[in-house]
Amino acid sequence: MKIEPLVSVIIPYYNHRSFVKEAIYSVLEQSYSNIELIVIDDGSSDDGFEIIEKLNFNNEFSFIRKENTGLTKTLNYGLSLISGDYICVLASDDIWAKDKVAIQIDYLLTHKLKACSGYASTEYEYLNKEDTVDMSSSYYCRNDIMLFRCDVPAVNLIFDVSFIKDVGGYNEETKLEDFDMLIKFSQIYGGIHVINKNMAYYRRHDNNISLQRNLIFNERLGLIKSSRFISNEDRDDILILNNFLISFFRKDLFKVLSYTFTIIKLKLFSEAFKSVIYNLKNKIRIIVKG
Repeated sequence: MKIEPLVSVIIPYYNHRSFVKEAIYSVLEQSYSNIELIVIDDGSSDDGFEIIEKLNFNNEFSFIRKENTGLTKTLNYGLSLISGDYICVLASDDIWAKDKVAIQIDYLLTHKLKACSGYASTEYEYLNKEDTVDMSSSYYCRNDIMLFRCDVPAVNLIFDVSFIKDVGGYNEETKLEDFDMLIKFSQIYGGIHVINKNMAYYRRHDNNISLQRNLIFNERLGLIKSSRFISNEDRDDILILNNFLISFFRKDLFKVLSYTFTIIKLKLFSEAFKSVIYNLKNKIRIIVKG
């Protein structure tokens, strides 16, 4: 009899009463059976806990209410409670496709990996779309992750629990805990695989951190400066390239030119060029798509 690893899923809930029911059901209705679900209300000010309590009455999952401490402290609290071999985090406003966990566990075990992700869509009609799963993937190396050359959706990240614990859990000093974890993972393992299938619906609304560009840029630079997983030898080059690319995204021509001279002097032009081309292609793809 095939033994399925236990997958622990944490849903940190905060003021998403309109969305949380769908999020929870998307975990409960996974085709993969060996799942431990923990929902943690991080001191929400709405009445969404009543919806969760009703769901909890008829379904098997753990529900905990606590005072507000913020996302990363909530995740570390959840990490202290889980029993699984693997861990996934689902925001309480997002939804997984029904075969998400099954596909990822199969991929991880087949390729003997510690982590992977899968693509996500902001269009609901792509959720649970029937198509062939060929288990192909895109591989993103450390430089892809560090230099804006990839899309690794946080909603689909799955990690071996031992890795998360070995690196000290979630970084409580940042709002980009997913990027922080990708820095650590890519520095240790070289990169990460992203399965070529839409496995989640990422809901866009005004409170999405992904829409707050300046916050993301500042947090990203702060993580690069402070991460003990980046060598001092690499740190300066990575910071210069990130500052160049952020200036490019902000259309700050003066700073782009200023950083370009430094990049050429340090022989980093090839890396900068790859990142610019990747993002221009993405921009064209979005425009063509409509």
